[in-house]
Amino acid sequence: MKEINNQGLLSIVDIVLNHSACNSEWVFEHPEVGYDTSTNSRHLNSAYVLDRCLEDLSKDYANRANGVTHKCPHAPYIRNEHELDNVISVMTDRVVSLKLEEFFLLDKNRVKKEFMEALPGLKQDQIVEF
Repeated sequence: MKEINNQGLLSIVDIVLNHSACNSEWVFEHPEVGYDTSTNSRHLNSAYVLDRCLEDLSKDYANRANGVTHKCPHAPYIRNEHELDNVISVMTDRVVSLKLEEFFLLDKNRVKKEFMEALPGLKQDQIVEF
């Protein structure tokens, strides 16, 4: 690094430990670094639900299961644009049924109360509501 600095160069090293392979020794030694939607990564619940839905759809499409053949009789193949539209329709139906928007709803009064409790010195007239 001294040699790099002596030459007037800047060096930046970006280590992203959470991008480690799931079977790395470091991950086994530090399981807390993994994503767990029930503890340290609740904000990823909606992404997890969506991923599972798309994974299930892929499996159902490949195996011609769970009503996929109703709209996609030639599954697991897509032979033309019409069949692709049918796959998109099945995917849309499944994703819409997840009601992902509900993950992003909040009770404004509850959040305001929690905020006030977290900052005991804050007065009601110091809060600007939108």
